[in-house]
Amino acid sequence: MSIDTVQSLEVRVCLMFLSEKVLLTDITYMRYGNGQWASLSCAKRWSDKTVLSHSAAS
Repeated sequence: MSIDTVQSLEVRVCLMFLSEKVLLTDITYMRYGNGQWASLSCAKRWSDKTVLSHSAAS
């Protein structure tokens, strides 16, 4: 293997490892009714977009 191939493989392995550690989060606030507020939140794993947690509150 050439040095470029080895470096490329190292980068891919590192990205695969880090992708398991990256989470996407979102919190959305919505007004409803007579000035009341509700919130929706979600956390997803970046690598496969699996929803890890979600919550709705008013």
